[in-house]
Amino acid sequence: MYDLRLPREVARKRARRWPPVLALIALACVLWLRDHPAVVREPLARFLPSATPSPTATPAAAVARATAEAARVSGDASAALDAWATAVDREPSSVEGHIALAEGLSRRRLHDLALAASATAVALAPRDATAHVAHSMALDWAGKPKEAVAAALVAIDLSPEDAAAYAALAEAYAGDGRWDPALAAARRAVDLDPTLPSVHRAMGMARETRGDATAALSHYRDALALAPSDAALHVDIGRAQRLAGEFDAARESFRTASRLDPGDPVPYDQLGLMAYGQADHDTAAAFFQQAISARPDYAPGHGHLGWTYYAQLKWPDAARYFERAIELGARSPEYYYELGLSLVYQGDCDAGRPWLEQALVLDPGAEPAVEGLRLCPEDADED
Repeated sequence: MYDLRLPREVARKRARRWPPVLALIALACVLWLRDHPAVVREPLARFLPSATPSPTATPAAAVARATAEAARVSGDASAALDAWATAVDREPSSVEGHIALAEGLSRRRLHDLALAASATAVALAPRDATAHVAHSMALDWAGKPKEAVAAALVAIDLSPEDAAAYAALAEAYAGDGRWDPALAAARRAVDLDPTLPSVHRAMGMARETRGDATAALSHYRDALALAPSDAALHVDIGRAQRLAGEFDAARESFRTASRLDPGDPVPYDQLGLMAYGQADHDTAAAFFQQAISARPDYAPGHGHLGWTYYAQLKWPDAARYFERAIELGARSPEYYYELGLSLVYQGDCDAGRPWLEQALVLDPGAEPAVEGLRLCPEDADED
């Protein structure tokens, strides 16, 4: 076997014999490449790490986003919400992720979380109209219609032909009792893009708040035709059917909504309200319990369950559920004075009086609170 490597001395000699002309050419090439680095850098760029992070989603985040979209299309709201939460966790700078998460959280009545997600989207992309639309929705569903109007107007300023922004504005106006502006904004939304379910929902909301159940029902059905697996639209339809006196149809709509999204407490709550309206308190209580089981922190479920016990003269149970509703953020004066009266009827004026007084702060014209205080005059404690 032969050793093909050159001995060091021979190699050095051969190196010294390198022609001067070739050395000059090599030096010239080095100097030229130094002044034209892109010639080397560009072909190699795909093999080198990028100096800045890529805007493309990480593989894990991309999978989560695809899972969320597939779940949304199939109508699995819980799976979609979980997937968007995962996507945002893996890609915190995703504006799209925070927007979708905010919308899903709003539909689940997780208002504080929805507001946080939508505010993050706005902070990440203050010039993105879609982020402001999501923030408007979160504010409106959280019971803050005036702030929702402001957010929707920002979206329209950023994107004057944005149908979704006008739909959000219409719903916010409707929530604020501004019926004529709500209808005008909804009509503009439909004119801009009649293919969006949200614009027809906005028209339905604008009509429903004016008491026009028949027109509202028609628009909600238009929205449902575009998004048949959207449980929230079945709730809207059921509410309009109830307003129109179509009680059997309304019950079926609420049941459909509960089948599509078992984790949403609202369909159960609506079924409970219908039973309560017919003085079927046991059935109403069962539905309100289902609402609470679906979402233990759903304040209206606790308050409405308090109503059923109050109507049955079950004062300790009524007081417990009214107090829990208030702890969870409910601000209905009725909960306050019925909690106070439930305590008064148990003979505990000291415990009941503060709740009656708070009810009058919320609603100075609340006659039941005034009557309760007459039953428990403060000077009676001194006798």
